[in-house]
Amino acid sequence: MKRTLILLPVFSALLLAAGVQKPEVKSVEYKKITLKNQFLSVELLPESMGRIDRITYVPGNYSILFPRHMVKTDHGTLLKNLRGNEFGSCDSFTHRDMRPRENKMSVEQPDERTVIFSAKNYGGEPVNLTRKIVMAENGTKISVTSRLEWTGKDNTSVAPRWDFFLNGGDPLPKRRNLFIPLVRLKDKDGKYDTLVRWQQRMVTPSDNFLAVAIPPEKLSFVLIVDPDSFGKEGKFYTLSSGYNSRWYWWMAFILPPQKMSKGDVREYSFDAAVFPEFTDLKEICGDIAMRCYVTRSTKPWILGVVLAPSSACEAGDIRLVLTSEDGKKFEKTVKLPALIPGKQRNVSWSLSGVPAGRYRVSGEISGKGEFSFPEPVIQIK
Repeated sequence: MKRTLILLPVFSALLLAAGVQKPEVKSVEYKKITLKNQFLSVELLPESMGRIDRITYVPGNYSILFPRHMVKTDHGTLLKNLRGNEFGSCDSFTHRDMRPRENKMSVEQPDERTVIFSAKNYGGEPVNLTRKIVMAENGTKISVTSRLEWTGKDNTSVAPRWDFFLNGGDPLPKRRNLFIPLVRLKDKDGKYDTLVRWQQRMVTPSDNFLAVAIPPEKLSFVLIVDPDSFGKEGKFYTLSSGYNSRWYWWMAFILPPQKMSKGDVREYSFDAAVFPEFTDLKEICGDIAMRCYVTRSTKPWILGVVLAPSSACEAGDIRLVLTSEDGKKFEKTVKLPALIPGKQRNVSWSLSGVPAGRYRVSGEISGKGEFSFPEPVIQIK
């Protein structure tokens, strides 16, 4: 990947022939702002579009993102160019690729867990942008809220998008199975949802999250987009590839296009969350990763639900619903203790009296919303 600011190779050759000093080549050293708690360290680049450059899971010292690296060649006052991998994490709004671009952002830090970036003509585009990034207190997520004011031509289609590049770490080809991307899609008859693992394509999901399990590191990295922003036409995209003999996984979300005229404002938000020791999640409720199972070693059988929060949750209730294929429902409300980030919590329900059959599991968590596991989840015999 290459971006040229002013590159005149013929003039450069003439300057060298004339005895001008050899061009200076050096890595670009970015100023960094770091947000950190006991679980995550997040490095931001205020001089480079306010990018999320690194997300590190602190207990395992695992860098989840492939960081940005740029090299500057200085041939003199008028002759400079930048080359690099264009990675890290960055947003865009139109079909123009903004990953190679640089933009110094204005910065506010109202507290140690919050950074607010802003810029006019962000990335050279007709957009005035304000972006707020907040790290959860003692949690495993960061929350991003963006506000963009369109200053360009009327009736322009604007589709906000974020790209994340996950770090494979080892040289090719040893870790082809490092990343397991999961997205929820409608099944072929459109009646139920299925959780699908796919290699690389763009999809319109039936839910607002994209999870990438990283089994060697025993964690999952998840993008959770605000449902009101994502709508029914939002898309997820993934692509696996290599760079300098190292694997990376490119994951992105793309919000539905919206026609904007000068002065129009659009806001959206999403969470980037890490769930340690949780590589088989099946559902996201609010910012809680979930899976469920049935124990068959005891009778009556027991339905178990495992929950892993990315932020602290107060004690409350979880309502569990079993729905049979012919529409019959069985319900139970279970007291849910306080949930602590970094730890999993199990709740259980004895299935005594529930007839044999295939059941969909759904329900609601107080303060978080409704959930519904993909079908079929359990089969009672």
